[in-house]
Amino acid sequence: MEKNIRFNLTNTIFAFLQTIVMKYLVLVQSIPTYRNPTPIWDPRSCSLVAIRNGTCSRDIPTAFIDDLQHASRDAIEAVAKTTGSSVLDLRRWFCDAKTCSTDKDGAFQYQDATHLTVSASSALAPQFVEAINSTQ
Repeated sequence: MEKNIRFNLTNTIFAFLQTIVMKYLVLVQSIPTYRNPTPIWDPRSCSLVAIRNGTCSRDIPTAFIDDLQHASRDAIEAVAKTTGSSVLDLRRWFCDAKTCSTDKDGAFQYQDATHLTVSASSALAPQFVEAINSTQ
């Protein structure tokens, strides 16, 4: 599977780079998702009491996320080396050495198991700007 990811992503990037004026590309590493382990985390299923008490968030061991995402993360790193692209890894925003969480500083970072909230996306925007600026 990892070889297929690498092959297809590499070909796509080289094709893309041939069609654009700027030759800089930033690949973004996978961020944690909360579909596994089941049940799927969804804050819409939390009671108001759970949200107010801070018990609605979901914490998953970073090692579990690593096991789920190692193929895609390794492929992105390899493809970046092959294509001369940069890599933006936002993992530290969501995870420490032991745990990945849907919550940061008391606020949800995800609107569901896989999609970031608008406020989390806005908070991460400067990291995208920095990554893009550092490729020039």
